[in-house]
Amino acid sequence: MTVKHGGGSIMLWSAITYAGVGWMCKVNGNMDKELYREILEDELERTTEFNIDKLELERQQMIF
Repeated sequence: MTVKHGGGSIMLWSAITYAGVGWMCKVNGNMDKELYREILEDELERTTEFNIDKLELERQQMIF
Protein backbone atom coordinates (compact mmCIF):
# COMPACT_ATOMS: atom_id res chain seq x y z
CA MET A 1 0.00 0.00 0.00
CA THR A 2 1.29 3.45 -0.89
CA VAL A 3 0.17 6.58 0.89
CA LYS A 4 0.90 9.89 -0.75
CA HIS A 5 0.78 13.18 1.06
CA GLY A 6 0.23 16.45 -0.70
CA GLY A 7 2.96 19.02 -0.48
CA GLY A 8 2.32 22.01 1.66
CA SER A 9 4.05 24.87 3.30
CA ILE A 10 3.70 27.09 6.31
CA MET A 11 5.26 30.50 6.81
CA LEU A 12 6.14 31.71 10.29
CA TRP A 13 7.45 35.05 11.48
CA SER A 14 9.32 35.69 14.71
CA ALA A 15 11.89 38.06 16.12
CA ILE A 16 15.05 37.43 18.07
CA THR A 17 16.41 40.04 20.47
CA TYR A 18 19.34 39.96 22.84
CA ALA A 19 16.71 39.50 25.58
CA GLY A 20 15.36 36.32 24.01
CA VAL A 21 13.10 34.87 21.36
CA GLY A 22 9.99 36.81 20.43
CA TRP A 23 6.44 35.82 19.62
CA MET A 24 5.82 33.50 16.70
CA CYS A 25 3.18 34.36 14.14
CA LYS A 26 1.71 32.19 11.41
CA VAL A 27 1.53 34.05 8.11
CA ASN A 28 -1.51 33.17 6.03
CA GLY A 29 -1.15 33.76 2.31
CA ASN A 30 1.57 35.78 0.64
CA MET A 31 3.65 38.32 2.50
CA ASP A 32 3.27 41.83 1.14
CA LYS A 33 4.29 45.18 2.59
CA GLU A 34 0.92 45.76 4.28
CA LEU A 35 0.97 42.35 5.98
CA TYR A 36 4.62 42.79 6.99
CA ARG A 37 3.85 46.17 8.54
CA GLU A 38 0.84 44.71 10.37
CA ILE A 39 2.98 41.89 11.75
CA LEU A 40 5.64 44.34 12.90
CA GLU A 41 3.06 46.53 14.60
CA ASP A 42 1.38 43.61 16.38
CA GLU A 43 3.97 40.89 16.98
CA LEU A 44 7.12 42.98 17.35
CA GLU A 45 5.30 45.25 19.77
CA ARG A 46 4.18 42.21 21.80
CA THR A 47 7.74 40.90 21.84
CA THR A 48 9.10 44.25 22.97
CA GLU A 49 6.43 44.66 25.65
CA PHE A 50 7.10 41.15 26.95
CA ASN A 51 10.87 41.75 27.15
CA ILE A 52 10.84 45.46 28.03
CA ASP A 53 12.69 45.00 31.33
CA LYS A 54 15.35 42.78 29.79
CA LEU A 55 15.77 45.15 26.84
CA GLU A 56 16.25 48.05 29.26
CA LEU A 57 13.95 50.26 27.21
CA GLU A 58 11.41 52.79 28.29
CA ARG A 59 8.07 52.97 26.53
CA GLN A 60 8.96 56.44 25.22
CA GLN A 61 11.82 54.85 23.26
CA MET A 62 9.47 52.54 21.37
CA ILE A 63 8.00 53.79 18.10
CA PHE A 64 5.62 51.69 16.04
